[in-house]
Amino acid sequence: MRPFDLLIPETLGEALALLADPGGRPIAGGTDLIPLMQAGGVRPERVIDLNRLPGLQGIHPDGNSHVQIGALTTHAQLEASVLLWEWATALTQAARSVGGVQTRQRGSVGGNLAHASPAADVALALLALEARVTLRSLDGTRQLFLDEFFIGPGQTARHDDELLTEVTFALPGFASGSAFYKLGKRSAMIIAVVGVAAVLILKGDLIHDARIALGSVAPTVIRAPQAEALLRGQPPGEALFHKAGEVARQEARPIDDFRASAEYRRRMVAVFTRRALEEAYARATGKDERA
Repeated sequence: MRPFDLLIPETLGEALALLADPGGRPIAGGTDLIPLMQAGGVRPERVIDLNRLPGLQGIHPDGNSHVQIGALTTHAQLEASVLLWEWATALTQAARSVGGVQTRQRGSVGGNLAHASPAADVALALLALEARVTLRSLDGTRQLFLDEFFIGPGQTARHDDELLTEVTFALPGFASGSAFYKLGKRSAMIIAVVGVAAVLILKGDLIHDARIALGSVAPTVIRAPQAEALLRGQPPGEALFHKAGEVARQEARPIDDFRASAEYRRRMVAVFTRRALEEAYARATGKDERA
């Protein structure tokens, strides 16, 4: 690893001033950045440790409608949140699937999003929840939805002088449910072969809104808009969920690699989309035995 200067700001203003000077990289848990630095893929002149900054930790509900998650919040904190388990179950399930216990204790939400892996579990669930990230710099603040934030493998719309400070999303509310599914060659410490997150919001006997996010099947995590459109306004059921899975299969854009073939990934998108929708529906109707 090439030598670097470690800087530890005490305030957000100090951190933003340091980022305004080219050559610095922010670090929180370091579960993504340190391996990259060790491999020589990233060689920052300065590493800016964010862990002493106040206000970037925790899960904060805004009344009964929205929730804000600080960028330094760990996967373990997401996993342990009663609020998220009740109203955004897919996010707690995704957090639970990240790495091993040590990784979840160190890895942060902000770091997971900034790394922009197309296989990122937490990013996938947050995409299905239509989350937005807040980016701050000395020049001001802006917010981006995640489908605007992710622009390629390992690439985001964050400028070098910006810091991702929080993630916000609307709570789906009553008569809603969500679920996350991940396919890997083992149950822990594995990059997903396929990931699916689904959110269903019911209104009476019909599906009012549906969101499906897919991971490891495109250059970034993606939504499946055609499958979502198929579900909206329809009475939920096994046949409909099966058809939505087949549509999502066609929307996936996977590649062949050492973990799986593109065709196998497409087939698993159909299977896991159906399962995620079935679980989300069971949760929305209070019939999920895992609750």
